[in-house]
Amino acid sequence: MFRYFPIHHLPPPLKFLEMQEHFVPFHVDVLLERMLTDQHLTEGQASQFHELRNMLANRFHYEYRKTLEMLKKDFAGINPEPDTRCQQKYSVAELDEKCTQLDKGVKYVLARSNFAALTPEQLDACLELQPVGGLSVYVDKQDFSKFDVFFRGIRDDTVKETRFFFLKREWKTKVFSRVVVIARSSGNDKERLIIKIFKDVSVENLKIIVPRIRLGMPVFDRLKISGTVFGSLVTPLSKLLFAFMLSWWWFIVVTSGFMIAMFKGIFSFLNSRTKYLHVFSSQLYYLTLSNNEAALTSLVDIAEEQELKETLLAYFILFILRDRNLTMQQIDDAVERWLKEQFGFDVDFEVDDALHKLSELGLLILQEPYYKVYDLPCVLRRLDEAWDNFFTYHDSGIAADDRVADGDFPPFP
Repeated sequence: MFRYFPIHHLPPPLKFLEMQEHFVPFHVDVLLERMLTDQHLTEGQASQFHELRNMLANRFHYEYRKTLEMLKKDFAGINPEPDTRCQQKYSVAELDEKCTQLDKGVKYVLARSNFAALTPEQLDACLELQPVGGLSVYVDKQDFSKFDVFFRGIRDDTVKETRFFFLKREWKTKVFSRVVVIARSSGNDKERLIIKIFKDVSVENLKIIVPRIRLGMPVFDRLKISGTVFGSLVTPLSKLLFAFMLSWWWFIVVTSGFMIAMFKGIFSFLNSRTKYLHVFSSQLYYLTLSNNEAALTSLVDIAEEQELKETLLAYFILFILRDRNLTMQQIDDAVERWLKEQFGFDVDFEVDDALHKLSELGLLILQEPYYKVYDLPCVLRRLDEAWDNFFTYHDSGIAADDRVADGDFPPFP
């Protein structure tokens, strides 16, 4: 059963649509530009802060590059559209293990990207809603042994629709900025795991991004086509019976008219079906961002930038308010207040993640219950030392001793 809900009368399973966003919806350089103009930073500190942004970006890129390589390795044997040949044949148990490992890795990246998972109750409530555009879409979750949906970025929007030639409707809705679908079929191709990313999906249209659906024609169009076919067949059919009683040649003439009316009804149905298939494919085309391996790369890029933004914001607030003793809650409030003042946007900042990352980088000092950070020169030096230690190969040789691998040098084993 399909239902519409006014946005201010949401049923309990859809109350999550009113939640505040964790994602910081601004590019890192936009944030940096506002930070560098802060009156608490001298010209020299602003230059150092710019260098801090670059060093943190390189650090996170290096770390997430390793994460991406692990995800691609796990995805290699279960990619539904590989462009390389896989020589190894996996058993069912091995495929299940690879799917489990990949699922764990993808969910880790999604959490770092501030995506939230739809619970089964929330997903069912969304799938009950009528899609926009007059489509009737049927979803059977039993077709999947695994079906998870994640979302990020909820905003208000207005939907306008024209139905029944002249009747127009307009209502408020909620739109997900990004949606990630992870699905595994329960059929013969169950070894394949599908990962898809979509953009700007309204809550009513969530069901059209399901990998396997059935399209149905709206009731009004069914009645319209049925009435057209019935009306076009009733008269020829009555004439056919009357002609049958008159003469055989008149019967043939009327039969021809009857066949024409029947084919007209069939073509009317096919044209309506084609129209709705076009509506569906057009909507899906503009909603799709990336699939499978490309989706993995996109998710890692999103997580990388989000970690950079959160870390930079936390350090910035702790540095410009270094004359105060700030608790975790006060840091959280200060970041959210700064974002509100600078951009007029409310964000539920995940301060615990940001402080944990600063601690991992060795840039944070906990003086229970207060938090402090090292000054900028010290932070830059610590990050530079950590970067140097990423590559541990040491050789006492000099450039003058370099030789070409040629002939019997080095000696063959």
